[in-house]
Parts: sequence; C-alpha cells; structure tokens
Amino acid sequence: MNMKKVAVLADMHLPERKDTVKELVFDWALAEAKRRGVDMIVGAGDMTAMGTTGAAKRLLEKLRATGLPFLNAPGNAELRTSANRAEVLQMMNANQRLENVVILDNARQTLTDESKAFLESLETAGERNLLAVTHCPIFTMTVDEQVWLDHFIESGVINCLISGHKHQDTYDDHYPVVRGLDPDKAIGGPPCLVILTWNGTIWEREDVPCAFADPREWPEEEREEFLSYLGISCMADTIGGLKSAVEYRIPSVELRFEPTSKLPVEEVKALLNEWRSLGGKYLSMHAPSIKPDENGEGIIGADMLATASELAVELGCRAVTMHVPHSFPVGKVVGQFREHLLDVYAEGLAPLKMAGVTISIENMHMVRGEKIDANRGYGYTPEECRSWILALRNRMDYENIGFHLDIGHARNNAWYASRFNVSEWYVEMGRMLSGCHLHQVALWTSGKMENHCPLKHLFGQYISLSSFFMAWRNGQLRHVPMYLEIRVEPSLESWITLNKHLS
Repeated sequence: MNMKKVAVLADMHLPERKDTVKELVFDWALAEAKRRGVDMIVGAGDMTAMGTTGAAKRLLEKLRATGLPFLNAPGNAELRTSANRAEVLQMMNANQRLENVVILDNARQTLTDESKAFLESLETAGERNLLAVTHCPIFTMTVDEQVWLDHFIESGVINCLISGHKHQDTYDDHYPVVRGLDPDKAIGGPPCLVILTWNGTIWEREDVPCAFADPREWPEEEREEFLSYLGISCMADTIGGLKSAVEYRIPSVELRFEPTSKLPVEEVKALLNEWRSLGGKYLSMHAPSIKPDENGEGIIGADMLATASELAVELGCRAVTMHVPHSFPVGKVVGQFREHLLDVYAEGLAPLKMAGVTISIENMHMVRGEKIDANRGYGYTPEECRSWILALRNRMDYENIGFHLDIGHARNNAWYASRFNVSEWYVEMGRMLSGCHLHQVALWTSGKMENHCPLKHLFGQYISLSSFFMAWRNGQLRHVPMYLEIRVEPSLESWITLNKHLS
C-alpha cells in the first residue's frame, strides 16, 4: 500500500546535548505529524548538528517512539565527525524505499554512484510517481546532474523530489525545498514541518509552522517586556545615537569609548540626563580591547582600559562590555601569560568594581583563514568565555562579572558555529548573561561573512531569532539589555523595524 500522507522534516541540526530549544521543536514536530495522521516521517538530511552518534541515536529513538515508519536522508552535517561517519551514515537510510517514498544520497551536492544506480533500477522496474527525498536541492548540483535528474521527472518515475539544506522554502511542484526545523537557522518564518499528500496526480504541500517559536504569537505583555530591554549601540556617532534614544525613548543605549572620549563630557551628560528623564534605563559602554605589542610579548591598551572605566563611572553606566583577550593566541592565554593578562584586566577594570558597575565579557569568533590550533584567537567557545569570567571574578574578588553574548560572533564562527550552535550558547551561558549584542551576518557570494549588518527580520537570512526568543521565554536566557550593534547604518533603523514586527 502506497504512502498517501508524508511528514517531511529537515535541517534539525540536533546536537549531542538534550536541553536546547531545538529539542522542543523536534518533539513538537513529531507530535504534530502524528496528530495529523501521517503515514510516515521522512528526514531530509542534516538532522544532526555534527554527525555524532549520540545525536543520531537520540534522533532514531524519538522517531521510533512515534510508532510511525520513517526514513532519513544523509546530509552534509552527518559527515562532519569522521570518527562517527560510517556508523551515522548507516543509521541514515540512503538508497532505500518505503512503498512510494525513496531516499537518495547527495549529501556532498552530487548523487553517489549507488544512488544513481538505485534510481535507474527503479525506472527499469517500472516505478512511477515516487516521492524522492534528498538533502541538497537540485540547483546545487552540476548542470549535467540536473539534466540527468530531470529525465526521471519527465518520464514520471519521480513526481516530486523534495530537499532541505538551504534553510528556506521554495515552491515547485517537482523540486520543492523546505526551510526545516532548526530555530537557529530557519529563514523566512519560524521552524516548519511540511506535509505532502498524494492526491492521485501530484504531491500537495502543506506548511505547518511552529507557533511557539514565533514571538508574534506571544501575549502582548510578553512582547512589551522584551522590547523594554531592546536598545541601540551608538557606534561611532555618540551624539546622533543619544539624540535618537531621546526622540524614540529607547530604553537601552550602548556608548563606545573611543568616539565618546573625544566629546565634551558635559555635552554627553546633558543628553544622558534628558534620555533618563524620558525613561532611559540601561546605559552601557563598550571598552577598548587590549592587544599584544609588535613582539607579541607585551600588552597595548592597558592605560586606555583604565581611562574607559573611569569615563563609564563618570557617565553613570550600569555596565561596561569588554572582549575576552581574543587578540592573544589561545595557547598563550591558557598558559603562564594568563596570570599577567588577568592582572592587567583587574587593574584596568578596578574603577568599575569600586562603583559597583557590571563587567560584561564578550565572546569572539574565528576570522577568515584562521586555523584551529594553538595560535588561533581566544574566546571562541562557551567554555573559554566561562573560564575567563570565573578567573576574572576570582582575581578581582568581584562577582558582578557576567557574559555578554554577541549572537553574530557565535553564528559567524567557522567550524565552531557547528560545534556550538547558538542555541547551545544559550543553554551553556544564558544564566551568566549580563548583556547582548544583536546583529545580522551577511553571507556574500564570495563566501565571505560580515558581522554587524542590519537586523530587520525576525527570521533572517543567516540568523533566525526563533531560538533566541524561545530561550528568552523559557528562562534559558536571563532578561538583560540588548543592543543592536550595526555598522553600515544607524542601529535605530533596525530598532524601529523590530519594534514594528513585535508591536
């Protein structure tokens, strides 16, 4: 008996740990598929984050628990952990079929020889109107392979070939793509499962979005509470940013030390007083980073850090943000030099301790071409950030030191972005949170990624905020000031747009 109603899940990127918001979305998708009476469930690849056995086994256990038949196409994520690759690929059901549903393997953006032979055997056997599932869409494959696959559509062997991988929806009767279930990455809307129903002629598509991953579905008071923390970074234009904060009554404002220090302090104070009189609550300053000297042995910027701390106290900042010592090689930061770095931080930040100002330590990210070795920068993982915060608390004898999450740095982090999804950052560091930087990451056609781009969509092209909102709502993230840190235009533009989305 052929399958008439099939639930398609894609790009879950399930990590080893079980406590991220992804787990909530996955559990919802399985329950929703069963509630809607589907005949089977199909995974369209990248159902695990790193191709680890723990995540793959948990995936299969939850699928089996539904009592429904299922198949899984392998995706490129299933290839990421070489030690587990063979075992995990065996768990994924490439080149298999269940009635009129077949799985093909193009995890490397090309069909394997086995998948080609499998498809040819189906044609020889006279199969028709099959639902085929791959991970990568046909348009990611070579022109020759696209033409080769088109033959099976034209001959009627395949009626629909559905894929994932791109994290966004495209609608085509024969080659549809689904945005999938990952709340970190789903583009254009909240995570979504797709139900395909065979009507005797075509596979009809129904998108089923995950409502609790969409903040627009929150009660009004919860949306207002979120917006009461959302603010802007003035970046290079301190006066312009403060004037915008006054005009729009923006609750949270971040100053940057370098441009602010060049202005008459009384002029800045006057604008701050006006802002506070209109309800301004959270003022922060981004301090300059310390860096190694030309020889890599000394430190540049220690005096500037102390000056920045003193200015922050004078202006009445509630918090100061400072990067981890990312400019120093990780091998050095975790070695004997670490004690010297801690002393420099403690001395420069001492005025903040005296005034009771929160010290907020920000995560950093890999840069293009950087290798994963002892010479890479520091602060790319949750554990490195946690370790530095705890060490600094101990050195300063000061507990008011927290974690400042830069969501773009966590997402644009090369290999570490897959090893530590942003939803994993939320679980691991969310209770230490003292502030956030929000911005979008642009992915150019050259393959280069750029941080600090406008954030004007809840479910954007590279960063979807679904998981952030979910973690905020369920308590994984402390409710702290958030600053839109935008470079190419005033942060105000993103602030206005996000307020419209959530109002």
